[in-house]
Amino acid sequence: MNSKLKNITHYFIASIVGLVSLSIITLGSFLYLTNAINISRDISMNELMNISSSAPEVQAYIESQKNAQPHFVKLTNLIEANQQELLLRALIFTGIPILLVSAGLAYYLARRLVKPVEETFADQERFLQDASHELRNPLAALSVVIQDAVHSKTLKEKNTSLQAIQRQTDNLIKLNEDLLLLERSKQGAIPSKPINASELLLDTIDSIYPHASQKSIVIKPTVAKDIRIKVSDKDWVCLSRNILENAVKYSAKKGIVRVHLKKQKHEIVLTIEDKGIGIPKDEIEKISERFYRAKNVGRESGTGLGLAIVAQIAEKYGGSLRITSSVQKSTRVVVKLPVK
Repeated sequence: MNSKLKNITHYFIASIVGLVSLSIITLGSFLYLTNAINISRDISMNELMNISSSAPEVQAYIESQKNAQPHFVKLTNLIEANQQELLLRALIFTGIPILLVSAGLAYYLARRLVKPVEETFADQERFLQDASHELRNPLAALSVVIQDAVHSKTLKEKNTSLQAIQRQTDNLIKLNEDLLLLERSKQGAIPSKPINASELLLDTIDSIYPHASQKSIVIKPTVAKDIRIKVSDKDWVCLSRNILENAVKYSAKKGIVRVHLKKQKHEIVLTIEDKGIGIPKDEIEKISERFYRAKNVGRESGTGLGLAIVAQIAEKYGGSLRITSSVQKSTRVVVKLPVK
């Protein structure tokens, strides 16, 4: 978070806490002064007579004690001083705790109010840092390959360099698309109308078949009919496609990828399992982080953003992502999304 946002945050919180504290102090002062004025009214025989108008016997007693008026005044002054002291103590012992609690509550609420803004700025900064870091390497490699192509002397060398340029360009395009998907997957409201997740999943599987057939991989879907859920169709396709592409990419030739979709109580469960290279046990928790790729992927192309996108979409809809894997045996990815 940059210094400008930090300053704005501090000023905002200080303003809220100061405003609440000033309001409580002002209210306390007003109450004290109002009661103090009422307590400090001058007491005289006439006023005592007015106060006791509803008690004739008291009036008769006061009338008989006219000579003792100075004693009545002195007594009332003592009572007045005592009442003011009690009032001041009450304000101190109740006002200070109220002031501290209110200031603490104001600080807490202000922090809660500012937190989404801080998270948004932090996400933007992280996105820019990640993008610049990840784009630096392919751009540097592309620059080297272009230089090689420029200085190539034979047609064969030029063709080799051009093929390398094409691969690096494709990687950059894919990286750019995944970065945009990662940012867009956080945005957008939850749709009011449900989509047919079953049909969209089968369509996504159909789109993956050409890639699977190149490796003679068989995709075996077990998809319950007419499962409906309130998610964006783009998010659902993006989520399922990323998992499927990974399953096909990291499966051995002539392997099998199993796809299951079912409704379970108040959620739908998407399970995709492959018999591929697997993920090392100590890397499973990191595999859904941005740009993280397992050490055993070798030279297989990828951006390291696929499962990060899946995790973000699942989180957006209040769902969960769970990955279990055994190296050189299998990987199972389970996504659960609430039906509501």
